[in-house]
Amino acid sequence: MNEKDSIDHELRDLLSVDPLPGFDERVRARVRRERKVFSWNFRWISAAAAIVAVIIAAVLVFRPQRASKPEVAVMASGAVPPSPIVEPKPRPKLPAAHHHRVTQAVRAEPQLIIAANEASAMRRLLSGEITELPPLFQPDVKNLQTRETVVEPLPPPAPVIINPAELPLPVAQ
Repeated sequence: MNEKDSIDHELRDLLSVDPLPGFDERVRARVRRERKVFSWNFRWISAAAAIVAVIIAAVLVFRPQRASKPEVAVMASGAVPPSPIVEPKPRPKLPAAHHHRVTQAVRAEPQLIIAANEASAMRRLLSGEITELPPLFQPDVKNLQTRETVVEPLPPPAPVIINPAELPLPVAQ
């Protein structure tokens, strides 16, 4: 027998002991007395998921809605009178015991006011009726031109000379 087999044999001899009488009954009674710990099972998981879904749905349904921004169309018109300033109506005083949700009034976007002649000129330019700009907008090209840069060629590089290295001769013994 080798050493490993002898150790295995000794361990089996040491562990082959019968428990004391009544040991099994004491263990079973102790297990019955211990509190049962909370365990996750399918019912608990599905109940938690349902509660979370209800909370999310309630938040989505009862949150205040935001008004979308209206689209603004650019139109040319004559003189546009200034838009009237709309002040919110005063709210009546409510008793302190009642809580009501109050939505804020959406304020109108400011209007873009363009002079009629400018709007007409932009419309003609974008439609292609105007092909050239008036001379006021055409800059003098001669003033904007720069002188051509002259680059002189570099002289050719000097030849590279590498002197041979002299190695010392080994000393004879």
